[in-house]
Amino acid sequence: MDESSFAVETGANTRGVGSSGAGALGDLTGSAPAADATWRGLMVGTGAQDGNNLLQGNEACAVFAGRSCAPDLPQRDNLLQGDATLTFTAADNQIDATFSDIKNLDRNTAHSVTEVRFRDVPVRNNGRYRQGAGADKIEGAFYGTGHAETAGVFEQQGIVGAYGAKKQ
Repeated sequence: MDESSFAVETGANTRGVGSSGAGALGDLTGSAPAADATWRGLMVGTGAQDGNNLLQGNEACAVFAGRSCAPDLPQRDNLLQGDATLTFTAADNQIDATFSDIKNLDRNTAHSVTEVRFRDVPVRNNGRYRQGAGADKIEGAFYGTGHAETAGVFEQQGIVGAYGAKKQ
């Protein structure tokens, strides 16, 4: 990625209460693409945090002093990685995002949620896009000359993530 960057972080405060977050930044294009296009890249993520709870898929487990009460669930600090594919349709001015083949890098196994999708996300004239709220959302933008890259953040199915992709 030459025009943008993205990251995810996770951790716990001194009371063992978890937090996680994601971010993306770069040289904003400032406009929506004029033609259909696809971007391919990478997503990184971690388990979503909700106060004292670690959310994974549709399950939640209380977290005490940095330990999960269910050892078979991925720990809050585990790093997830997968493929990112974003497809823009100019006629509708919308983008679809698919994060697939999601793996838990710390356990070297497939994550319990192997795919996350967002469909028909509206793209504003300034090149930014956003849909959803709370634990089901995506937000991103286009970066660089000719919309060379797209990057952003998402949360869905217990995963907080960030992504970046290059135009194909």
